[in-house]
Amino acid sequence: MAVAERTLSDVLADMEAIQGKAGPEINKRWEQLEAEGATLKAQETRQRTMDYLARSAPGTPLSADQRYQEARNGFTVVDAIRAQLPGVTDIRTGRARELSTEIERRTGQKPQQGGLLVDLTPAVETRATLTTGAQGTTGEAASLIPTQQRPDQFVSLLRARLITQQLGAGVLEGLTGNIGIPRQTAAAQAAWVGENQPLPSGNGTYDGIVMTPKTCGSIVEISRNTLMLSSPSAQELVQADLLAVMAQALDAAAIAGDGTGFTPKGVIPQAGKTTDYTAGALTWSEILACLTDLETANAVPNGWAVGAGVRAALMATPKAASVGAGFVMEDGTLAGLPAQWSTNVPAGTLVLGDWSNLLIGLWGVAEILVNPYASEAYQRGNVQVRVIQSADVAVRRSQAFTVLTPKAGT
Repeated sequence: MAVAERTLSDVLADMEAIQGKAGPEINKRWEQLEAEGATLKAQETRQRTMDYLARSAPGTPLSADQRYQEARNGFTVVDAIRAQLPGVTDIRTGRARELSTEIERRTGQKPQQGGLLVDLTPAVETRATLTTGAQGTTGEAASLIPTQQRPDQFVSLLRARLITQQLGAGVLEGLTGNIGIPRQTAAAQAAWVGENQPLPSGNGTYDGIVMTPKTCGSIVEISRNTLMLSSPSAQELVQADLLAVMAQALDAAAIAGDGTGFTPKGVIPQAGKTTDYTAGALTWSEILACLTDLETANAVPNGWAVGAGVRAALMATPKAASVGAGFVMEDGTLAGLPAQWSTNVPAGTLVLGDWSNLLIGLWGVAEILVNPYASEAYQRGNVQVRVIQSADVAVRRSQAFTVLTPKAGT
């Protein structure tokens, strides 16, 4: 039978038992208990530090071995697309097919209609047509000037920052079927009672969180020349573009998804408390009130998600009228906690919470299916690419989040 680990309470009880006694053996035992107590206290301090860092650390995938990670990191989305084009056979496209087969073996997910599976953890993205055609010019001598393509200098769109994993959201990979997560909703009671008085009775109660796969996808058009370029920069820009759109869709849903239709339900609609503030006049006391909200709920916040139009205003808002009071937002922090800003957060909105209570679930991997015969794309010599990923988000404790939303000023 395993011996139960001793706690500081055990050490204290032993010390209280010999406190009024004296003698060499008692003194020796007291010194042993002092040393044991100091060791346990140091262990508790280290554990608190680790717990704090765990709440503050960015979210990380919770699966996949090292060799698989290395093979995946050496793969590009362009390889998977080119592997589905007629007549394209080379080493990289062969490896793309092999990797898709390995992903199918690991996940049990089968590609549809001859597509290829690609592991783009945490998710993927979409945008407009990519082309490498020469830029149009005018003038009699234009045809005499050659155009040098620089895919490494491609001008991408300005996109919303992805912040949920930076704030510490957990990522569950390789899910199959619906996922049930048990959750305790109430605890048994304890009370101080007098002689012959009854103790309170009652058991803990439980419910569960269910995560179900929801499909996010996009169809993009890519020029054949872009896919045929051997330049690593060209491949990187295609991959970055495909990754960006769906990752952004998942990040936005995790923060503010309303749960209607087939959209996941995110943090803001489920937050334990939502408070309105006068737009453009957010005060230091309102910021501090959010900390109190979470303290009352026994939640330990580790960061803020900040919407557009807030950061600059708070950096210019004094905490108080007195000289030297400082500003509400300083050095990228609010009330001593890091603040991540993104347009994926509704404009003017702030969310404070323990972001480890946000879970992002991924079923299988992204699937890429190429259609080189889509009518309009075919006429231009381009190919159409469809990207699909199944994912969902869940909030473990709604009380771990509080929201400030702007109302119209009077």
